[in-house]
Amino acid sequence: MGTGVVLGWLHDFGDIFMCLCRFTNALEMKEVTKGTWALLFAVFTYTRIIVFPIYTFSIYSYSSFPKIADKFQPMIWLQVVVFSGLILVHLVWLKTIVDIGKDLFGFNAWSKSNNERSSVKVTDKKDQ
Repeated sequence: MGTGVVLGWLHDFGDIFMCLCRFTNALEMKEVTKGTWALLFAVFTYTRIIVFPIYTFSIYSYSSFPKIADKFQPMIWLQVVVFSGLILVHLVWLKTIVDIGKDLFGFNAWSKSNNERSSVKVTDKKDQ
């Protein structure tokens, strides 16, 4: 199977759950949004954090050793470099998805209210 086909499958499959999560959130269906977020997190983590790096490594390891691929060596290295950068972008997106999940399930509620309380400064207009 070609590189583009596998990458298309990995990216598009996760995007389905991203759209479902945004759709249910826009309709204010909180419980359904939590379920679609859980599916999004599972699919995104599996396809882009686990499978994608394995596939990136296999491009280099399987394509660089045969003698036939010698003339394609610069292209193989370019793919590995670009895909490694994409892995870093996926890690940033995963952090964003986790932060969304924390807000969705209410794990950030206490820390936000605590930070807001500590950052509010009380001033008296008479002192100014």
